[in-house]
Amino acid sequence: MVITTSQQNTGTLHRLLESLLSAEYLHPDLPRLFITFNPNTTTPTVLRLLQRWPSDRLILRQQIAPLHTSFPGALQSWYPNSDHEYVLVLQDNVELSPWYMYWLHLSLMRYVYAVPSNEQPSTSLLTGISLQSAPQGRSNTHQTLDIRTVLLMAPMYTGWTSYTTPYVWQDTLFHSTLFFPSQWKEFHTYISLREALGGGIPLATDHLPRFSSSASALSLENYWLELVLARGYAVLYPNFDGGTSFAVQHVESVTAEMQTETPLIEWGEFFEQIDQGIPDWQDLPVVDFERRVVGWDGLDRTSRRYQRGLSNCKDFPQEKWDVRDLFCRPDEGGHWERVGHDHDVLRGSDERTEHRN
Repeated sequence: MVITTSQQNTGTLHRLLESLLSAEYLHPDLPRLFITFNPNTTTPTVLRLLQRWPSDRLILRQQIAPLHTSFPGALQSWYPNSDHEYVLVLQDNVELSPWYMYWLHLSLMRYVYAVPSNEQPSTSLLTGISLQSAPQGRSNTHQTLDIRTVLLMAPMYTGWTSYTTPYVWQDTLFHSTLFFPSQWKEFHTYISLREALGGGIPLATDHLPRFSSSASALSLENYWLELVLARGYAVLYPNFDGGTSFAVQHVESVTAEMQTETPLIEWGEFFEQIDQGIPDWQDLPVVDFERRVVGWDGLDRTSRRYQRGLSNCKDFPQEKWDVRDLFCRPDEGGHWERVGHDHDVLRGSDERTEHRN
């Protein structure tokens, strides 16, 4: 688990740590906890609270500059050493349900380890598990989704008696999501090449409102979205009666309006709703980034469009492509060559220069 703190949220960090300490865990060994403190957050009260976490499972770091939000900070603090090591990224203004680990364990066992990916290929497109169902209605973020309305309007779900089923969505809530190791490593490769080229490939997300209006057009969150869309990846979300979740983000609006917070799920409510188990993989609703109910085949078709938008390579593999293929592999002479609609060419193995016609 990785937590990065803001400059002022000492009270919210204390609340998050208390929820972690009071949660129920399936194994005697607690997860490893990595916390990056920003100035003014390393308080004696927080440090005393952390003494209750096993010292051999705790890593603390004080970061002076530059300051990072949750996702970039987590990205720089962890790299998986196996295909079975996951990272839970938490923002310091999140509070967790005591049963959050049960949800993660249940989902992993049901959708990742129960069926080999070679027998159910679409499971390899699952890139994370969210603790919070997507916020609905008015919020300080554009990442809102009324999943019940979306399913109600989808012809394939006409006649369903209950719309409280877990679902898969292409957007990511970076404040409380478990990320998978293979995609995390792939994202590191993508960032390295993206930065080496100075953001030199077209932004496939420019037309998406949330990102075209972003103050930082080349943020890591945008890079993550590019890779998710190009790959057809998606995140699993909980969806229970009353909109309850395993995490709630406490966010106060700067205006008079307050964001409606998602309530934390209770023990009885959780187990009552999973008494018959959670749906088979093929029965999970799949929602693309633009909030349309599709299917894994729909995400595959959409991903091909984004692949064409990201890569200017003359020859792009139709199947089983590597993330490096988006940037064109070096030729036999060790030269990089990228030819596309912007006529950019990159050459040189030791020294790359960019020529624009």
